[in-house]
Amino acid sequence: MGKVTTENKATPLTEEQLSAKEAELKSQSKNLAQEIEKFEKEKQDFKDHVATETQKLSEGFADLEEKKKAFDNKVAQLSEAPEKEKESVEPLKCTFNDEEYQFSEDAPELILFDGKGWTHQEIIENEDVLLQIIGGGLGLIKKI
Repeated sequence: MGKVTTENKATPLTEEQLSAKEAELKSQSKNLAQEIEKFEKEKQDFKDHVATETQKLSEGFADLEEKKKAFDNKVAQLSEAPEKEKESVEPLKCTFNDEEYQFSEDAPELILFDGKGWTHQEIIENEDVLLQIIGGGLGLIKKI
């Protein structure tokens, strides 16, 4: 058997076909140039946006850092400040049913009792409240 070969031969284009092809390629080239230009503008807009957002973040971090330093300084000042020394006040004493009593050293200055805040002096002056606090064994008043 013999070999069968087919040859593809280019057919020359007419002047009209060449002009049409040239116009089509110029149009595609122009569209491509416009797409590239559009892409480059979008790329630049994105870079500008990223730069703006980065600047905002940098400013925000700087502001945050300043606030942190101010906070740390305030904490340092407070921790270095001498603690308020407690005035050594002798706990109040009283006599009830011929026995001596004294408020404990850790008793709060204002004692909530029966829906009202009472000072030590007010408790001593009110026998009913004094009786209930002593009788209740709350540990706020001790027998001495």
